[in-house]
Amino acid sequence: MKQSFYTWTAVAFLASTALVGCVVEETDAGNQDGGVAGKGSGGNGGSAGTAGSGGSAGATGGSAGTTGGSAGTTGGSAGVGATGGTGATGGTSGGTGGTGGTPACLDDTASTTIDCANLSYATTLCDDGNGGTISPAGVGVCAFSDAYARPGVHEGLYNCLAAITADPCSASHDAAAGACYDTAFAAACDTTATQPTGGTCADIAASCPGAAATCEARYDGYTSEIQAQIADCYNLGTGECAADFLECTQEPYVNDPG
Repeated sequence: MKQSFYTWTAVAFLASTALVGCVVEETDAGNQDGGVAGKGSGGNGGSAGTAGSGGSAGATGGSAGTTGGSAGTTGGSAGVGATGGTGATGGTSGGTGGTGGTPACLDDTASTTIDCANLSYATTLCDDGNGGTISPAGVGVCAFSDAYARPGVHEGLYNCLAAITADPCSASHDAAAGACYDTAFAAACDTTATQPTGGTCADIAASCPGAAATCEARYDGYTSEIQAQIADCYNLGTGECAADFLECTQEPYVNDPG
């Protein structure tokens, strides 16, 4: 079994009231008795005495009491509040923003030559956990695409890897590198018309339904030559078919008998 120069394991894919006065009335009656008649004495031959005059009338009753005070004045009417002014009408809403264009797929054309050695962490070495050192995952992914990917895919992947700012030896970096791989390969232009005879994604899905998703996600990102090699590698596999196909996309020459 022949192994290629590099093996990379893919990374899985909030009111007031009035007061009325009381009326007082005096009712004392005046003296009503008449005067006493005079009594003449009989003279000899004298004339009769004159009658006494009647007594004067008794005093009249007292005048009625004064009337009660007038009712208090009525309270003033309630004031009317001022009516508020009408607010100005707001302006019309702004226009709808334009729709962004569809991103171009990645193909066999790159705008510049890509060199993985230009990655800022290219010379960094990380502890491999076994007493040795290993390059950051981003460096390994870049070398992988440099060897197997179409030029446009490799360039897109490199640009993504170069933008990673996490510590090169951290799990965050590893995850970001894997995401760059998934994104770039999935953005590759369709190669259905040029896939190798007997080795198209349709052929692979027919022989192994479990490998269909992997083929659709990755196959278009490889060069035609590597697609053919992946197909050969898959056909020579002897293990579970989906696992064989995944392994061959990670290392196209793993089952090469030559």
